[in-house]
Formats: sequence, structure tokens, C-alpha cells
Amino acid sequence: MTACASCGTENGESFRFCLGCGGVLPRRAMTPARIAESEEPPAMHTASDPVTWTSTAAPPHSALELVGTATDGTSTGTHALPNATSSFGRARDGFERDPHLSLQHLSVVPHGERLRVRDEGSLNGIFLRLRPGRSERLVDGVELRLGRQLLRFEALAPQATEDEVERLGASPEGCVGRLVVVLGRRTTGAAFVIRGRGLALGRDRGDVRFPEDAFVSGAHCRIGVEGRDVFLTDLGSSNGTFLRLRDEAELGPGDVLLAGQQLLRVALASR
Repeated sequence: MTACASCGTENGESFRFCLGCGGVLPRRAMTPARIAESEEPPAMHTASDPVTWTSTAAPPHSALELVGTATDGTSTGTHALPNATSSFGRARDGFERDPHLSLQHLSVVPHGERLRVRDEGSLNGIFLRLRPGRSERLVDGVELRLGRQLLRFEALAPQATEDEVERLGASPEGCVGRLVVVLGRRTTGAAFVIRGRGLALGRDRGDVRFPEDAFVSGAHCRIGVEGRDVFLTDLGSSNGTFLRLRDEAELGPGDVLLAGQQLLRVALASR
């Protein structure tokens, strides 16, 4: 039997992971001396506040892992994924200090070199980082994040009449939608009308500016219009543009998720 150095749990000689805490046990060579390698699981950090992410994955592992990523793009730790469903949220060890995570926030299921991600009814949702230069169509009610800003797209349908009487209000002619600043669960701020030429967003350039948000690039992203369709494109921003996932999504290596304050990149396992 081998005692885990972290929690003291007794484990079998052939065990690679502790039955008590899930930590990696020292690798033992098949010799009388049984020389053990020094090996410790990496720690996971949030994008803004370091935390300890306890690895509970049991073998067999999948071909994928999640890599914690800081705001400067550097890795803050990795987490191996089993060939089974893994759930993440504030109820999990290491994430208790993230107030923007729900107790059970999201789940992931590996399928070869693809990862199926599902929102488990979280309050604040999970967001996918757009690949620079790639346009994504916006649907009514979808939310997007850039820097510290949370925005919602609302489509504007042509104004209908009742008994040939038009409703009061500014003319919607030429307007396909608007962007609304979300301040809280039921509170919104400024709204920006989207016309045929679209909108450019940034910290100090564009039609919509956020000069006090250091996480927004000078020219961050653009909303374009094709007929009645509206598209969002990241302009190579430093910290990315994120679109909220409304349905189950299948991701691959290089895709980046944002859940609460956790920035997680899907990667091929380095083992």
C-alpha cells in the first residue's frame, strides 16, 4: 500500500491516482528499489483571482484537457478529462470564490478530439470566444461579452399596425436591431441602434466606445448587416469577443470558453 502525501489515504501499489483526493501518486519503477518520481498535480487559476482546481478525473483519460488561461494568454494550469461527463461549478473544489458561477454551471463530455459542452441552467451562462476574423450570426436575445461589458442583441421587426393605426415611436425604417447594455438581471442601460452600415465597437475607436474599460481593445469588434441578418466579427482584439452559447455546442482544440471568471481553453492532452 502507498499513502498519499496530500491526504494520507492508503492506495494500492499500482494506483496512479489517489482514491481520496484524486491527486497524482508518485510513479514507481518496477525494481526492488522502487524509485519514485516527484510529481504533483498543477493548480488552476481564474482569469482574475488565483484558485485551486482539484483534479478529480479518474482514468481512462480522454484525448483532451482544459487549460486555464490568464488574461495575458499564459497557462495557469491544466485539468485532465475522463472519458465521461465532467461537471463544473461553484460547488466544485476550487471554484467557491467565483461568485459568478452557479453551483452546477456546465458539463463537458469528450468525444475523441471533440468536446461537447452544455450549460446546466446557469444564471450567467457560458460564452465562446470568437475566432478573429470569423463572423457569427446574431439571433434575437443573444448576449455577448467584450472586456467587462455585457451586451444583448435585440432584433427589430418591421412595425406592425392595428386597424391601420401605427404605434407611436421613432421610425424603425432602416433599423435591423439594437445593442443593449446589460447592467443586471432585470436592469439595462444605454441602447445603440443597428442600421445598414452596422456598428464598430472599441475602447477609443468606433460607433460605440467604452473608454474606461482597459480590457476592451481600441478597435475591438464589429457588427455587420446583410439584409435582415446581423453578424458579429472580432477584429483581433487582445482579450477576445465572446458569444453566449444558447444550445449544446461541440468544440475542438483551440476553442476558449468563459464561465464566470474562468477562462478555459480546449487542448489536446500533453500526456
